Amino acid sequence: MAKQKRKKTKAGVPGEAGVKDDLATGGANGGHNGPTDEDRQVLFHQHFKTYVKAKTEVDAATARFRNACKLARAECGQDAVKRFRRAVELSTPEGEQRVRDELGMIVEVAKWVGSPVGTQFSFELEPDRTPAVDRAREDGKRAGLAGEQRKPPHAPGTAQEQAWLEGHGIGQEKLGKKGFKEQAPPAAAVT
Repeated sequence: MAKQKRKKTKAGVPGEAGVKDDLATGGANGGHNGPTDEDRQVLFHQHFKTYVKAKTEVDAATARFRNACKLARAECGQDAVKRFRRAVELSTPEGEQRVRDELGMIVEVAKWVGSPVGTQFSFELEPDRTPAVDRAREDGKRAGLAGEQRKPPHAPGTAQEQAWLEGHGIGQEKLGKKGFKEQAPPAAAVT
């Protein structure tokens, strides 16, 4: 059997047989036994600094979140956070469908057990049939109460635009009576 010749490669060229990724080969001095103790210590300290920084940011964000929830409960009632979660859920079509299904199930079970809720609660699982003008007025009122800008999403000159503007005015008036509170700016997202 003839002995095969080995290919000669340039030493120090990444991706060639001469040098591979330090972690794959165990570092510059690690050889076949993996990274050296010093290599592992360097990596540990680099990642530990990143971990501590990220953990500090998470802890600060958690504290801000808890304080916001505590204030909301004090000013809006004990169920404020539950309402916020529901509002977030209702902000997507999928979430709205989950809520619709849950409410339908509650009404159905209430009827089965003879609860007055099941017989007196009028909940339609059908699509909203509210006239567009009335819906626009309610949307405008919500926008006004939320302190949003006076920019109706409807075409200029339409009845929906006028209704939205009317609703926005009503919401702004109620907001003005309650008093504007300056909200803290949202914290930067942790990446």
